[in-house]
Amino acid sequence: SLSASWSKLSHNTRARSLHLQACAYSARLSVSQRPRVACDDPMPRTSKRGATANASGDHGQQRTERKPKRGRVDVGGPRGAPSLAAGGVARVTPEGAVPKAAVPLTPTCWRQCDGILEFFSASGVTVDWDHVRLDPDPATTGWRVVAHTNLERDALLGTIPKSACLSTLTTSIAAELQAEGLTGGLGLTVAVLIERALGHRSRWAGYFASLPDLVPLPVFWSDPDLAVLKGTELDGAVPGELAAMTEDYDRHVRQFVETYFHGDSAVSNKCTLADFCTAASLVASRAFHVDPEHGDAMVPFADIFNHRSAIIVLGSGVAIQGQDNSDDEASDGEDDAASAASGSGDEADEGDDSAAGDEGEGGSSAVSGMAICETVREELKQTPVHSEHPLNIAICNRDEDETTAAAALEIVLMHSVKAGSEIWNTYGELSNGALLMKYGFTEAGNPHSIVNVDFDTALNEITVQFGDDACAEASELLRADGVFEDDGLFEIGADGTLPAALVFLVYCVSGDAPKKFLKVLSSDPVAAAVSVDPAMLSQHKSTRKCLEGILLARLALYRSGNRDVKEPDLHKLAKESLERDQRALDRAQASGRSYRRIVALLLRVEEQTILLNALDKI
Repeated sequence: SLSASWSKLSHNTRARSLHLQACAYSARLSVSQRPRVACDDPMPRTSKRGATANASGDHGQQRTERKPKRGRVDVGGPRGAPSLAAGGVARVTPEGAVPKAAVPLTPTCWRQCDGILEFFSASGVTVDWDHVRLDPDPATTGWRVVAHTNLERDALLGTIPKSACLSTLTTSIAAELQAEGLTGGLGLTVAVLIERALGHRSRWAGYFASLPDLVPLPVFWSDPDLAVLKGTELDGAVPGELAAMTEDYDRHVRQFVETYFHGDSAVSNKCTLADFCTAASLVASRAFHVDPEHGDAMVPFADIFNHRSAIIVLGSGVAIQGQDNSDDEASDGEDDAASAASGSGDEADEGDDSAAGDEGEGGSSAVSGMAICETVREELKQTPVHSEHPLNIAICNRDEDETTAAAALEIVLMHSVKAGSEIWNTYGELSNGALLMKYGFTEAGNPHSIVNVDFDTALNEITVQFGDDACAEASELLRADGVFEDDGLFEIGADGTLPAALVFLVYCVSGDAPKKFLKVLSSDPVAAAVSVDPAMLSQHKSTRKCLEGILLARLALYRSGNRDVKEPDLHKLAKESLERDQRALDRAQASGRSYRRIVALLLRVEEQTILLNALDKI
């Protein structure tokens, strides 16, 4: 029905919009995420290692949270990285030894692998080395999880005791954090900071040896790098990030270190602001929401899996730790929680498990970060998998005695994988803007890509097209309860379909609407909204012209200059801007010299393509 379709669109907008008005640093400290291990060159690259993400988690000092998304650049990372040339295979065996690689590995890589394997052994982390292995990732200078044999759905890849996870509950400074009231993301960041500073005295020393020194999130980019983000979802979102980190460090962390480690210079000397920023980037890009007791935590082995986008399907009785399902209940009337956090299959057509598609029990859920599935492994067997963008793994609680809380996590295969194929995780249904902001990479062909048009852009064009009175009417309508989202954004999806709410707004003030409709609108805006077909409204001449103007105004943000150009020229300029960016992206990919430029250009190209597709649909 039109009503159901309207409420579904409204829900999807809320669930998937990239809200960038909030501080991304605090969002990263509360919504978990991750990239991959680096070798000598700390620059990351396209697929990050991680796992499922949660959409909740609270930042210890109550910063506003926003929700971005995640993916993998379909281009190499920094070319010319010192060690892992394409084709090199250094397999990690069941015994933990690393055979001689086909290409030489740097000492750093050897130490990373040795350290993490020693940590696994000491902490009780078990991995099915008979069926999976760790290979050097030629694109990332890190590691990737690869199927050693053909694997079928429900294969158990590994088990991780929760005691091996680093959280505010398991850290050696748990009592001190509790005494100072440092919880949530900030508490975990301080725990990572101190445990790293403790060096070999920390039981996570081997784990930390496998992690990069710094995740190159946009917050750490230089001004020239940030300039490439002009017009994108991240334009203007980064300034103030380091200021927020500095504020937390000065207000909470510096005093904590002085209070508890004043006499331990070996630790305090490694707790500088720069060290805190490193810890924050690791938490932002790698942490999972484990359960209500542990909260956000670093989960060894789970964070080695690289990301590939998947469409997450709700299974009956399947729930995500920390995932807010209130929107699902409001729009669909279902009690199903979000699906298991997992990853997409290496090949869309591999195996038969994908046949369930998205027509099974439940529908897709906008999972916005890495999380742990509340559901136990047995219940996951009934979870359908999307046919074109399947999940690869789910991370769930081990089925324990009914009276005992699950003490371990299991990584379970959700989709068959062929021998030699990488096993992926998905960090959530995240747009490229969110992936870049939270994890430092983007993904070509991301099915969750979006572009937002803010209310002001729409209102400005309404003023240009219809005058001040129409703008005033539109402003009043935007405040009506139950019609528009309160985030100030209209979201355009990856296929370029215009948001019904935007089309409805323009139609109402364009002069195209009949008097009978306007009468209903004045008394009951919600009833008016569900009484019309948004696809038909855009066919009205004045409505269509205004929508075109709004899209062209949004496209103009990607280039310098003003809008004092005739409309046909604006469309041409928009196409030329996309063509220039595509050529620049091709050159950057060919040279491989600037990873940051590559991911920023990919974001620009994808967003402009979405907007131009939307123009074509009008």
